[in-house]
Amino acid sequence: MRSGDAKRGGPYIDARKFPLHNATAEWNFAGMKAAIAKGADVNQREAHGLTPLQVALMTTSEPYWHPYTEEVYHAVKLLLDAKADPRIPFAPPTSERASPPLLWPAYDGRDDLVTMMLKAGADPNGKAKDGTTPLHQTAKCDFRLSWDPRAAATAEVLLAWGADLGARDASGKTPFGLTPGYPKCEGKYSDESDCPKVCRVLRDGVPNADKAAIKAGRKPDDASRKAPRCCGDADPNGLEFSQCCV
Repeated sequence: MRSGDAKRGGPYIDARKFPLHNATAEWNFAGMKAAIAKGADVNQREAHGLTPLQVALMTTSEPYWHPYTEEVYHAVKLLLDAKADPRIPFAPPTSERASPPLLWPAYDGRDDLVTMMLKAGADPNGKAKDGTTPLHQTAKCDFRLSWDPRAAATAEVLLAWGADLGARDASGKTPFGLTPGYPKCEGKYSDESDCPKVCRVLRDGVPNADKAAIKAGRKPDDASRKAPRCCGDADPNGLEFSQCCV
């Protein structure tokens, strides 16, 4: 693999054909800005069928892998500010693998990413082929890849934006039905202390009086996450995750 092609756990990306994808995969924010300034299509699919936004959000081994670190926040924000479409599915709609990008940060309890994507037009009730919605993903309370899991806050954000508590997946389960501790929100939990609160949020819902405040970023009884500061245009290539943003 020659220099200039993404190395972060993925296959060959032709940097000449897909400069924005390549820069995104390397957290090269200066390169991302340069590619956008030169007219790169922020919604173009590369050879593996992914848009730049999907490259930033991808958290599985094929074709890219990374944990949800601070770099993801800045890459997603940069792309959304450039009018990346958060509604484009991970695969063409006719594919069995088609799924809305919002399912990924919802799964990992990233309320900051979920909020940004909803404000940019993501569908809070977008479904995968098996009927899974973002709220189903958050309800699982499984965020092994997240640097700062906030599943309860993520559930509140989704509900404030109109996520359907009654949505059923292919197995017939609602989001609440997937929550650890269902139906009494009692019992043993993993080390993730957010799980009991996730269960209670999905059991009780979010009061209408709180929804406007949550959509505005003022979360009741919860200090809003401060956006991580980044090193700006410094080239993060070759650095370990989180060394660029502090």
